[in-house]
Amino acid sequence: MLGSFPRPYIEDIVRGHPDVVAVVGVYDDDIVALASLQRDSRSTAELAILVEDAWQGDLGWRLAVALLGAPLVGCLANVKASILAGNSAALGSVRKAMRTTGVTATTRRDRETICVTMALSADDIPHSPTAANWQ
Repeated sequence: MLGSFPRPYIEDIVRGHPDVVAVVGVYDDDIVALASLQRDSRSTAELAILVEDAWQGDLGWRLAVALLGAPLVGCLANVKASILAGNSAALGSVRKAMRTTGVTATTRRDRETICVTMALSADDIPHSPTAANWQ
């Protein structure tokens, strides 16, 4: 089970902030994953994925695909993610989500972080996958 989340992050999700979309992975009444898109400008959003260690692997990319199908994405040109270079599970999840959706991206390394910018077009946006598909 995931232990804690930054308070402002959870408050935006719970209050239904219009610039935040989130999906949750639940197993036996425990939250095992949380993923969100938070718009940080008119055309760009930040992708964040938190997955309990025991659930690393298949869950992260499915949550990312679900978020890329959210209505908020239709008005975005880019989705960005910052990933620690040593976090192979997160890098793999983002790569698999991009392959699944056909979204293209550029990457750059900034010290120990890999910055991924996914360029979106109307044709890239999936509308059928949902968080429920991972079960």
